Amino acid sequence: MEALLISIINLTIVSIFLILFKKKSCLLKTIAFISISFSVTVLCLFYLFNNSFGASTPVNIKSKNETNQTVEIYSIVFWDEPFVFYDKKLNPNEKSTDFWFEVDGAEKFWLIAKNKKGEIIYLKEFSNLESTNYTEKIKEVKSLIIENISISETLISKFDKKHSTERKLFWINCLLIFILLIISFRKKNSR
Repeated sequence: MEALLISIINLTIVSIFLILFKKKSCLLKTIAFISISFSVTVLCLFYLFNNSFGASTPVNIKSKNETNQTVEIYSIVFWDEPFVFYDKKLNPNEKSTDFWFEVDGAEKFWLIAKNKKGEIIYLKEFSNLESTNYTEKIKEVKSLIIENISISETLISKFDKKHSTERKLFWINCLLIFILLIISFRKKNSR
């Protein structure tokens, strides 16, 4: 997804430069129109595929933070390669709405809570995937398996970096589309 967002940003920047440095051109209008249309379409698809639309076997989890600290809720689903999903931040005694993710063909999944310091304070493994709805109370667990903590910290760290990059690229793309639209309307009104 990052590569796609970067390519859209590049296309949008090229369109901005074409509009700024070219006079009247049918090719310019076509390139700008294609760039705007493609960018908006990809941004819509970005949000479409970040929801449960089309999931064949989604698992829904409702969780309640019963700790005295703010936590972030993640799950790691183990297919051939593990995949991380992020729910949201939960304040003490706050409940989450349905947190869903796909488990079709997975061996197991972990539900994980991480505090503000980045420490994993809750990790529960689910290996019986017959149920699709879970309600979990997040409580701080003192004795967690060190190997599982190490694996989940590594995976969550990689996920957080990737997610942060995608979020930045998304907002850069939105800003560039906005600039392109302003420049297009400004050029149109100045004629």
